[in-house]
Amino acid sequence: MPQLLYHDFNGDGTKELAVILHIGSGTGVSIRQLHMLRENEYGYFDLANSVYASNVRNWALDLIEITECEKSDGFQFTFAGTSFMIDIYREGAIIGPDVGNIIDFEFCGAGITVKAAVGAIFDGSPSPVFFGEISAEIEFDGQYFTFTDYKFNL
Repeated sequence: MPQLLYHDFNGDGTKELAVILHIGSGTGVSIRQLHMLRENEYGYFDLANSVYASNVRNWALDLIEITECEKSDGFQFTFAGTSFMIDIYREGAIIGPDVGNIIDFEFCGAGITVKAAVGAIFDGSPSPVFFGEISAEIEFDGQYFTFTDYKFNL
């Protein structure tokens, strides 16, 4: 079932229609999309812009860095310039970060938040090991989306 919010997101005096669609799920996977529509002069809604799973994944991966720790099974996880020590049992070397299996958009009051599971891919492991969640507020300027107020939670 789609979630809808009719609100003036960019402060121009005209309301936009935000639509969150759940497009798929399965074992360890849940993906949503965000679409912003504007009413045209005929009273119909035109698509202004969208945020897809690939957009969230690219945004997040640009802000993530994982560094091996020599004296521990854990690793250093850096998101948006803030570092965290992640203590997690692993046998293989770290190949890199992973984002995208679980992506959720939520309406929070009159705003929009995106949340995504974040994990690490290890050599010899068939799937990523997820260890936390990243989130951001989403702003819409009438044409483009911007991610702000980044957070990481274990």
